[in-house]
Amino acid sequence: MKKTMNLFLLIFAIIVVDSGLINASDKENFKVYINNVDVTGLKNQEFKGCTVKFDENGNIYIDAPQYKIKRLDAQEVDNSPPPSTAIVKTEKKSDTTPQKKYFLVTEENDGKKVWDKYSIIINGNPVKTFKSSEGVILEDISKNFSQGSNQVILTASKDSNFPGSTKNSWYKIIIGEGHEENKKIVIDKTLIQLTRFGSDTEPASKSANIVVK
Repeated sequence: MKKTMNLFLLIFAIIVVDSGLINASDKENFKVYINNVDVTGLKNQEFKGCTVKFDENGNIYIDAPQYKIKRLDAQEVDNSPPPSTAIVKTEKKSDTTPQKKYFLVTEENDGKKVWDKYSIIINGNPVKTFKSSEGVILEDISKNFSQGSNQVILTASKDSNFPGSTKNSWYKIIIGEGHEENKKIVIDKTLIQLTRFGSDTEPASKSANIVVK
């Protein structure tokens, strides 16, 4: 035969109180409260670091701020004893980290003579600034992307020390999906690129909307 029981939920376990185990006279004599929640009939539980008070009617008030007591809806349960294993509720955080890897790769032909300075901005956040004189750059920038739509902007402008046109020099910036293989970075898919020549004197920019899954 089943009985209606009051349930109380603590932070780390579900505690079941069988109101039918308390006789009528006991119920009339006193009540037990934890954090102002009626837990009369609660058994086989231990609370540490608590303050206990008795009122003029013999009711017991336990102040246990480190514990969270919550009354659940009454429900029908059978007479079997509660499980000894604590039931812990966990929540899985949503993972927004990209599953693929994204790299910044540069190529050059005498990049020192291009005399450019560059900026990479992802979702409004400056990610990297560098100059063509720094040579080849290989860098994993996956952490700057999040799942969904990402706006990427590349900007280029001449360095203030630019001496003059150098037609045969160039510098290329590539951002793409890729992987590492034998300590090398391999670009599987180019997503955005910007090529600058030594003869380019005007500032330039390029943008792309990159969807990350």
